Amino acid sequence: MRLHTRKGLDWTDRFGRLPVALADLRLDGVLLDGEVAAVTKDGRTDFSALQEALGAGGGGVQYFVFDLLAEQGRSLRSRPLVERKASPKALLAKAPRSGPVFHADHVEGDGRAILDRLCGSGFEGVIAKRAGSSYRSGRGASWLKIKCDRTQEFVIVGWRESDRDRPFSSVLLAQHGAGGLVYAGRAGSGFGARELEELSGRFAELACKGPPVEGVPAAIRRDARWVEPRLVAQIAFAGYTGDGMVRHGRFVGLREDKGADEVTPERPARAGKGGGMAGDDGATTVMGVRITHPDRVLYPRQGLTKGDLARYLEAVVPRMLPHVKDRLISLVRCPEGRQKQCFFQRHAGRGFPESFRGFPLRLKDGRTEEYIYLADGASIVVAAQVGVLELHLWGSRIDDVERPDRLVFDLDPDPSVDFREVKRTAGEMRQALDALGLQSFCLLTGGKGIHVVAPIRRQHAWPVVTAFTKALAERFAEQAPPRFVATMSKARCKGRIFIDHFRNQRGSSAIAPYSPRAWEGAPVAWPVTWEALDGIDGAAVVTVANAAERLREPDPWKGYGRLRQGLNKPALRALGIEG
Repeated sequence: MRLHTRKGLDWTDRFGRLPVALADLRLDGVLLDGEVAAVTKDGRTDFSALQEALGAGGGGVQYFVFDLLAEQGRSLRSRPLVERKASPKALLAKAPRSGPVFHADHVEGDGRAILDRLCGSGFEGVIAKRAGSSYRSGRGASWLKIKCDRTQEFVIVGWRESDRDRPFSSVLLAQHGAGGLVYAGRAGSGFGARELEELSGRFAELACKGPPVEGVPAAIRRDARWVEPRLVAQIAFAGYTGDGMVRHGRFVGLREDKGADEVTPERPARAGKGGGMAGDDGATTVMGVRITHPDRVLYPRQGLTKGDLARYLEAVVPRMLPHVKDRLISLVRCPEGRQKQCFFQRHAGRGFPESFRGFPLRLKDGRTEEYIYLADGASIVVAAQVGVLELHLWGSRIDDVERPDRLVFDLDPDPSVDFREVKRTAGEMRQALDALGLQSFCLLTGGKGIHVVAPIRRQHAWPVVTAFTKALAERFAEQAPPRFVATMSKARCKGRIFIDHFRNQRGSSAIAPYSPRAWEGAPVAWPVTWEALDGIDGAAVVTVANAAERLREPDPWKGYGRLRQGLNKPALRALGIEG
């Protein structure tokens, strides 16, 4: 019997008699999901009481079970929530009525009245859940936290000295916004002797020279001491000031079960358009990411908004993430929409969202610059928050950046070339790669062309892969010069298809599968099967608006990630290359 936090930390020895009480139930191959809490005499949960109980060895804590994810070793995650919730009640029937293990039941319907009643009785709020949803790890729109009051998490970024006999007078707070950590004010009360001693010790360990956050007022900055942004504090406060700072902040306790990168604003909320939560400032939350100005129109003719884009990206995360995770990424950003100013960005910078990680890349001239990569699904949704309309990826991953694991041939037709000719060329490229021992996949670019993509083993450095793709593209151009060209000359491309092999060079990138495009119609780069390609009339037939229908179909690139194929010596020799 083990007890783990949401972050995966093993806290079995911190929860007092809970492990023994659960073991006594003799459950068989069970995975339970629930909440550990400390209940006050008036029947409410209290975070401060929980902190005190954990500090004293876990005595008095209770476990409220609300979901069953596995039984007798079999996963139940795909079953509807209401079906899963029926089982814990029976499993825990033999648990003592005095606890410390309880079944947490639910109420269906009339949510607003229930919330009002709880808020009026001093409770924190409710968790609203979609009754038919399957269980999904991480944050999403099927479970919503609806809070009554102003109690939430902040990252501690510094502290101020005290003029009394105390280690410090207040802690300085921040939360993650669109541009990274944003200063959010301070909390100067709620510290007992134990908290003062513990926090001052942690501050000494995490001390740093400069502020790890933007926007700190000069009056605060003058006598502030800074710490690395790792500590997460639960703060109660009266509200926000006009400039967005917390008012009358009171320290409640540290959240050791939460990472600092998870801390985003959670304002008292109302139901938002199309799922997610809309805050009192109009923001909405999608996959745990706070989307400000969700009604801002990014594609005027289609009326598609920033919120629509965020929900599209949330929907494609399961398919898109395997292609973009841990790759260097270049972005096309259009913060005010596609018809206004857009710009290309590939470097991480100060104030950029922390979920867009920085990777130090050594350039040819010896300099090192911070490039961007994405490490998780939420960071794909963050792209919508910062106005990203296109994501382009490198052909290698950051753990071996000098050895690519994919080839891409971009079939870019002159406007006079019919799409049927582009499809014909894609089929011929597929056959050529088959003959060289490489299985390939088809990607509609969202524009005029098609990408033919082949995953490869990471066995050759960039120069070999660049030479291989260049030689094959030139072979096409030599054998059918009226149809193809393998150079970037616009004059020579007239009436032909440019077989763009230059995307296979170190530093080059190609549009990511499932990425939106910053073009009219809100098209997306969409993978298709070779069989389906015959019936497709253009490279921009899939859009943000109609993609949901396509997502109901099986993955067209099924098996892509499991292929282990390489540039073998016969293939290299066939194109005159020494591997």
